[in-house]
Amino acid sequence: MDPEVISNNPYLFEHTFTLPVALSGLNVRFKLQATNERGSTMSVDFISALVAGLPDKPTLGPQDVPTITEEDRIGLTLPKIENNGGAVIVSYHLMMDDGKNGEFRTVTGDDSVISLLRSFTITEGILKGHTFRFKYRVRNQIGWTDWSPVTYILAASVSIKPPAAKIITSSDSQLVLEVFEPTDNGGSIVTKYSLYMDSGSGFTAL
Repeated sequence: MDPEVISNNPYLFEHTFTLPVALSGLNVRFKLQATNERGSTMSVDFISALVAGLPDKPTLGPQDVPTITEEDRIGLTLPKIENNGGAVIVSYHLMMDDGKNGEFRTVTGDDSVISLLRSFTITEGILKGHTFRFKYRVRNQIGWTDWSPVTYILAASVSIKPPAAKIITSSDSQLVLEVFEPTDNGGSIVTKYSLYMDSGSGFTAL
């Protein structure tokens, strides 16, 4: 330590210095030696510290799993954080709202309950046709990252099959059909209808 930093400064309780070599991810120990004109003496005990930083902040929010998400459940995964900051990741913290733009609540992995789960199927509190917000963060032995971007996931299924079209009038050159909406859209507004016709070689879109 530079004597000029500590000389005549009996109330210096904090000192910042740069480690002489790259020690990221290692536990290092420190002892303090005091020297005066009579000689040197070493501290009785030592302190230890993990040389590490925070993991990278998640750049993507939780990811929808379309093969799982339905009107009564939501499937999602948390992207894995590759750069752990030099310390083992000990928990993923997932939060969601109530589907009505309410407050976020913890699903798993907060300060009191650690969790390394990254795949979820959530059924509790899922409301058909509502859009739920999700976010997560990651913790290593140093602390928590900032929150990921928010992901919006709609709790909906494919609509049920629509009824068959009804012929209103027909002639040798024209057909007038009446089509009907599905009686249940699965929780998501139907945005497109396509009519298919079979003239003897299979159904094709008109």
